[in-house]
Amino acid sequence: LQQIAPHLFLLDDVQWADTAVWQILAELRPHLQSMSLLILISGRIDTLRRQTAVWETLQKWDREGETIIRLPEMATADLEQLVLRQRPQLTGPQISQLQRSSGGNPLIALNLLDNIPDTVSDIPLSLAHVSRQQLTALSDPAQLALQAAAVIGCRFSYTLWQTILEQVSAADLPQLAGELEQANLINLDEQTYRFAHDTLRAAVYHTTPADRRRHLHRSALEAARQTTPDDTLTLLYHAEGAGLTSLTAEYALQSGQQALAAFSYETAVAHFRKALDNLPADDQINRFTALYGRIQALDVLADRAAQQEDLSHLQQLADQLMQPDKQAKAHYLSARYFYITGQLETALQRSQTGLTLAQSAQNKHLQADFYHQLGQIVREQGAYGRARDYIQKARQSYHQTGSRFGEAVTTDILGGLAWAVDNHAEAIACHAAAARMFHEIGNPFNEAMALNNLGSAWWNQGEYGRARETLEKSLKISRKLGHKRGEGDTLDNLGGISWALADYETAVSFYTQALTIRRQIDDQWGVSISLGNLGSAHRLMQRWDEALRYFAEALAVNRRMGRKRGEGYNRHGRGLTHLDMSNLAAARGDLTAAANLRAELGEQENRLETLGGLALVCLEAGELKDAAAHLRQIASQLADDQRASLRQWLHYVAFRVHQALGQTEPARQQLARSKAAMNEILAPLPPGDQARFRRNFPLNRQILAAWRQYQRQIQVKLARADAPLGRKLTGADFVAVSWTIYRPEDDDISDKAARRRHILKRLLAEAQAQNAAPTDDNLAQALGVSRRTILRDMAALRREGVVLLVTRRRKIRD
Repeated sequence: LQQIAPHLFLLDDVQWADTAVWQILAELRPHLQSMSLLILISGRIDTLRRQTAVWETLQKWDREGETIIRLPEMATADLEQLVLRQRPQLTGPQISQLQRSSGGNPLIALNLLDNIPDTVSDIPLSLAHVSRQQLTALSDPAQLALQAAAVIGCRFSYTLWQTILEQVSAADLPQLAGELEQANLINLDEQTYRFAHDTLRAAVYHTTPADRRRHLHRSALEAARQTTPDDTLTLLYHAEGAGLTSLTAEYALQSGQQALAAFSYETAVAHFRKALDNLPADDQINRFTALYGRIQALDVLADRAAQQEDLSHLQQLADQLMQPDKQAKAHYLSARYFYITGQLETALQRSQTGLTLAQSAQNKHLQADFYHQLGQIVREQGAYGRARDYIQKARQSYHQTGSRFGEAVTTDILGGLAWAVDNHAEAIACHAAAARMFHEIGNPFNEAMALNNLGSAWWNQGEYGRARETLEKSLKISRKLGHKRGEGDTLDNLGGISWALADYETAVSFYTQALTIRRQIDDQWGVSISLGNLGSAHRLMQRWDEALRYFAEALAVNRRMGRKRGEGYNRHGRGLTHLDMSNLAAARGDLTAAANLRAELGEQENRLETLGGLALVCLEAGELKDAAAHLRQIASQLADDQRASLRQWLHYVAFRVHQALGQTEPARQQLARSKAAMNEILAPLPPGDQARFRRNFPLNRQILAAWRQYQRQIQVKLARADAPLGRKLTGADFVAVSWTIYRPEDDDISDKAARRRHILKRLLAEAQAQNAAPTDDNLAQALGVSRRTILRDMAALRREGVVLLVTRRRKIRD
């Protein structure tokens, strides 16, 4: 369109817009500056303010400089000038009443005036009053026809309208439709009719006598059942309007299940509530179904109080029905509640009982659900082997019962189990496969969770760009669905990326947002993670008291839950904090406990990480033999294909131990490996992230400081690269240059000539970077060799394709 001609789009009443509209606007916005398009949106500020995500978007746009015009209500004095031109006889009190009735909206005020005869002195309270006055001029048959249309809705088809009227009146509809069109009450809009505005339709509907309205709804229901039997919401609307309790319950139950399948959880809760309100107390089967659906929706919405109350009623119904499959289902949802709220032992007991009931009911799919649930529970307890067995059983059962959803869920969990035991390639493959399956079957809820897990796996591998992109996609889906737990999980992982890039303030912001959400929804598992992550971030910012406070709170939550993996992480973090503070006894206690927990859980990489901390504790305590013993354990298990951050840390620990033992060459080698691992992490990062990572991460600062101690530099004066040739140089023609004539890695080159040429290339590069052009004599003097040696080396480098910037100058005599 913008290539044809400039276009203006006006989106009015955006307060009623679907969330997809805001997503489209956000995606279009960056491109609008280069397009011949102008998009204006208008809406009611009070309603928009109540929509948290939308209001945050508008505030963000405002901060970024978008033009946002806030129109206050028209003041009484301004409104007076406007209306007195049409009604000069209006008094002050009447104008004030008009101000209140219109809310200061000039268009509504003028509409009110246009529909009031000059002889009327009182201003109606609303447009509905005006609408009702318009109806009095209609014939009785036309009023009945309009009432039938109002029962259908603001937009209605001629066929359905005619079907309803035929049941209540013998009037000629074409003639009545013409009368209503002439009165500007309805308009023909393509293949359907519509009311002039919804206020008119509402006024007609609510002024229709109740008995007639119920009769019209009953007629509409009969017609809809014949023409659109699958339109459950329309059937529910007319059944409720007709006062048919049994049908209202039936259609509300169907609508709740449809909303649940469509991930519209708040809508599902409302429909299930309506079903329960209309179901008789002795209809236990349908009441069980409605409660079961509502609990599932409440679980996602994290309304724990309502969820717990419904679970109690569901269990009572299951016990009254005495049907094993119903009792098993009640145990399944109950175990889910206890798992989410961190009561793992109770969750385990409920799930095991439920599995027995499902087996007695010979319900294969429900058995798979319980294997899946048991796998999740024991995983959090640190029993990874048992968890894997349960999940593989679940996946096999889901495959046999044809549940692609179940296969996707268990594939995602297997990815998490692979990650826990350091099999990162398998973790990425499983999470990616699960996300793909969820997308293919149209399940955005679980797709968001799989994407969150995949983003976390990418981050752990140092793929920060892919991780952030994946997590932001997950966050967008969770927020659209109103899935608070998913939102909290993803915010926490986004904080993890900032943490890994040493942007600790941003990490703390993400972790705090996640913690707030997780506390609101009583997600104890998530609370423990956010607290531990906050402790880690504060430790690296050297806010040690804050770090200890967060670690202590996280430990208490993990111990209450029986979550050993979290306890190991918190003991490790707190131990390193004590080490930073030179509290060696406390550090030793925490790190020893963490190492034992991680060994018990089979977390080998994490255990090695903790052994590195213990080696430094022994070093600080002067226990060199114990430090060396820890180092031997580390060396026997550390491999070059393990994650770079682990190698960076453990090679630095080895450097420190070898240095303390007086083993200079092994110390230098370990420091070089630590620095190489650091550079491996830095390599894919943008320049800004690289600079911050070097500057903010304490381990990087320690490595670079140690590295500088090994280097040897000299200061020389060289001719500037742009100094003219053919004349004697003055002082202004020289520049001071720092030359690094030795770095520890130079020793890795055994051949003497090759090592010298390696240093020669470095000296030339450093000179160029400092705007200097050395002579052959300058280079020979720095390296302690003859000029002829330099010339041979230069020739050899040129044969290798190295571009050499060197100046040959003659002595200029006075």
